[in-house]
Amino acid sequence: ERVWSFTILTTEPNRRIAALHDRMPVILPREQHSRWLEATPEEAHALMAPCADELLDFHPVSTEVNSPRHNHRGLIEPIAMQTDLLSGN
Repeated sequence: ERVWSFTILTTEPNRRIAALHDRMPVILPREQHSRWLEATPEEAHALMAPCADELLDFHPVSTEVNSPRHNHRGLIEPIAMQTDLLSGN
């Protein structure tokens, strides 16, 4: 029986993400996909480096993303930055 699944591998954060979290997903450029699939464990580990800062862009979103009960396109829409969201108040 075939089981469809996936795994998200994480690595240390790049400079931009480090301000938000202590890890980030491994993001491979398209040109490295084949290399990843054919890699030895050592070669794969070497590819698990943080991606370049300029490849990522981010913005604040609703705290609704924290619950699997919410599943709509609006979850990725930017919201106005509020200082109380950052401080936890």
